[in-house]
Amino acid sequence: MNETKKGSKGSNIRNSVRMGFLAQWMALKQVNIEELADRAGKNRMSIYRWFAMDDAKVQDIKDFLKANGALIQIRIVPKNVAKTKMATDRYLMKMYPTHEIIDETALGFLRAFLALQGITMSDVARALELNLSTVATWFKNDNTHLSNIEMIAEKFDCEYTIRILRDPDYVEDPTIAKRVSKKKTVPDNFKEAVIEDD
Repeated sequence: MNETKKGSKGSNIRNSVRMGFLAQWMALKQVNIEELADRAGKNRMSIYRWFAMDDAKVQDIKDFLKANGALIQIRIVPKNVAKTKMATDRYLMKMYPTHEIIDETALGFLRAFLALQGITMSDVARALELNLSTVATWFKNDNTHLSNIEMIAEKFDCEYTIRILRDPDYVEDPTIAKRVSKKKTVPDNFKEAVIEDD
């Protein structure tokens, strides 16, 4: 009998909540962490750590997915707006008037949300009971953990979505393709992984 021990790498991936969107995407792609880490030039243990902690920094995830032919899209929408798809679409058109699918910067989505809602960095710091300098550092470095995004959404009565989309400009490095050629590739019918926070 082949059981997964409690706390093992496999159970961490299956049981992850915040990082569940990445586990779902990996399942759709039919690939494992070793393969993806190899393509991204990352240590596989650092990726396993994301699942063990059930958290990771937005820029790290963005870079990891980009190296694997995918893009991440994060959106925050107030719950009173998110009741219908039409209302959500209308809100996002205000938030992203140029109809950007993917943000150029890791926290571009957060900047757009805060600006549209008239929420300042001081408001965020107070709501999360953090120093203003901590929040300012997120924006200065253009990076923060997903857990902080989740807390912002919760504190300001919002929902957030994470979508993983295929990168239309992705061209695989032939040396990497050779190393992983015996492994499974992206299925033709793969479109996107979507996780919505309840």
